[in-house]
Amino acid sequence: MLLHRYFGSHAFETLKEAKLKTSKISSFNDPFEFLFRATGNMTAKKAREYLLSRRHKPDFLQIASQFIPGLLTDKKADKILDKKIPQLTAIMVANFEKYKNMSLENRVITTDKYMRVVCFSDAKVKPLDEILIWSHYAKMHKGVRIGFEIPDGITLEFKIFKIKYQEMRHEVDFSNGFSSEVVGQVLIDSAKVKSLAWQYENEYRLLTTPSRCEEIKMPDSTVEYFVNFKREWVKSVDFGVRCPQKEIERILGLIKTDYPKCIVCRKADYHESEYALKYKEI
Repeated sequence: MLLHRYFGSHAFETLKEAKLKTSKISSFNDPFEFLFRATGNMTAKKAREYLLSRRHKPDFLQIASQFIPGLLTDKKADKILDKKIPQLTAIMVANFEKYKNMSLENRVITTDKYMRVVCFSDAKVKPLDEILIWSHYAKMHKGVRIGFEIPDGITLEFKIFKIKYQEMRHEVDFSNGFSSEVVGQVLIDSAKVKSLAWQYENEYRLLTTPSRCEEIKMPDSTVEYFVNFKREWVKSVDFGVRCPQKEIERILGLIKTDYPKCIVCRKADYHESEYALKYKEI
């Protein structure tokens, strides 16, 4: 499947280095990102079952140590936990609603810490939608669009998901607790759902974690995270209808030297009569 990545800038650098810059969720333009709807309730029975099932998990012990000083270093940790289960059960029930309804700000902070994203559009989009995507993500048609075809069935440092568009926000039942596995899956599931308002993008998302990316210090001293790609995955390079000729020539020169395999290069132009774009191979 051919996926398009639109660039308002840094298309040349992306091709030259064969690296895709990943993004934090907090940088996205949709205010509803990760605004899932938390549901469920917590009873003493559910809380006790959850605590007993997690009692030997490192992440649980770390959290429990906040309420039981010395737990992580005590050799009799198991016996201490057995005595404290009723207390921890009460704490979990009492605080369930607060944790369930954590603020969007906290959700975004958590997501930015553990997840990085690269956004693509399916190459098969409607002509009118294509005009919008060029406008919104390629510097008002002055940018560049790179077509990637990532093979199936190979082991990679990331996964690609198709976005699902729906009227209702993603619903998450937290009745089974807030383990790291549950929270991790919530983050992934939330990243795969968007409002119908964005359906025109026909989006696919590459999801990864900072630990699986290449960490690069930028000239302004900020740290960014990049995903490496193989040059043979690049199948096409399209230039916006307003893309400067100097940029076109610069990228074409790079393709000749760094991308010896056949890549289709095209320049967008106005359709003679319709509100649509046509492409001429160059």
